[in-house]
Amino acid sequence: MGPLKPVWLVARREVIARLRTKAYRLSTLALVALAVGGVAAVRVLPSFFEDEPPRIGLAPTAAVIRESLQQAATAFGEEIVLSEFTSVQAAQAALAAGDLDAVLVSPDSLLFQEEADPTVQALVGQAAYLATLPERAAAVGITLEEARALIAPPTVETSLVSPPEAGDEAVDDGDRAIAALTTILLLMALTFYGQWVLIGVIEEKSTRVVEVLLATLAPWQLLVGKVLGILLLAVAQIAASVTALVVGLLVVQDIEIPALAATSVAMGVTWLVLGLLLYNFLYAAIGSTVNRPDEASSASFPLMVPLMAGYLGGLIFIPDHPDAPASRVLSLFPFTAPLTMPSRIASGGGSAIEVAIAMALTVVTIGLVIWAGSRIYTGAILRTGKVGLLAAFRGGREVG
Repeated sequence: MGPLKPVWLVARREVIARLRTKAYRLSTLALVALAVGGVAAVRVLPSFFEDEPPRIGLAPTAAVIRESLQQAATAFGEEIVLSEFTSVQAAQAALAAGDLDAVLVSPDSLLFQEEADPTVQALVGQAAYLATLPERAAAVGITLEEARALIAPPTVETSLVSPPEAGDEAVDDGDRAIAALTTILLLMALTFYGQWVLIGVIEEKSTRVVEVLLATLAPWQLLVGKVLGILLLAVAQIAASVTALVVGLLVVQDIEIPALAATSVAMGVTWLVLGLLLYNFLYAAIGSTVNRPDEASSASFPLMVPLMAGYLGGLIFIPDHPDAPASRVLSLFPFTAPLTMPSRIASGGGSAIEVAIAMALTVVTIGLVIWAGSRIYTGAILRTGKVGLLAAFRGGREVG
């Protein structure tokens, strides 16, 4: 039997064992439901927060400024709904019934039910001003073009004392949201699946199951197989949730998707796999140095330092400064890159060369982590009590 077949057998055992657990099935369903619910929320929630455009009724004597009212609304960037009525009484009845927000009785008479709307007042005032401009221009003996030139605001030259540097350009709100969401989900996934590995290794060590397994397996085979099995389970869950998300977006076709969304999702999944490989081997190595599950939190605390640095950088700093020097450093450093490079890409930063360099550095680091983690795992997994990382590393060399 070749050296890799036992690795696959361990991975297969891990996958089958966890697939049979209710916790894994429920967490998979929860991720799928979260993806579908997210699409539904994006589709439904805006309607609860967006203000409806003002509904203005036009009495017969006010219909003459309808076009000016539309022009004023366009100039102000507002939407309005106009309805013409055959009499003032009919318009007032619609206002009393709640079908209108205001009634324009005449160009200089505006009626509200209980409270005046400043936006509607400004629009009607501007519309009346525009509608009566030709008459007022003729009254003073000037042409309409001359009157418009008189009321046109002067051109003001604007300049910046401290213009934004490269990398500080404004980021679209949609891209910013994707960057934040990607960073949050990546941190949750890395810590969630890392805890799986950590607790699994500690339980096998504390219950002496590992002694039975190591009777026929090399320590590195058990380590790599366990991490590979959990990686396959993680990818299956992520694939299920991404599939549900894509299907939901295809069904609900009127959701505006930012241009970088597809790239962000692809990069997020890629960096998730790299991050899981990197951190799961670290979690496994640390898990082998402790003997009880209640020691897991304190033992794994050092791993939270780079994770939180990447999380805070990807969530707070990088979306506003995707190409700043600090953003480049965080996205190239292998232990923070899984959380920060997807954020840079979603924020419009990060060249293809930088992405390739970051991936290459991370892959090399994964290889080093597998080597060092296997040494630590080998030197600590059969020892009782808490073992220091350096002592475990040296012990692994002696065993090897």
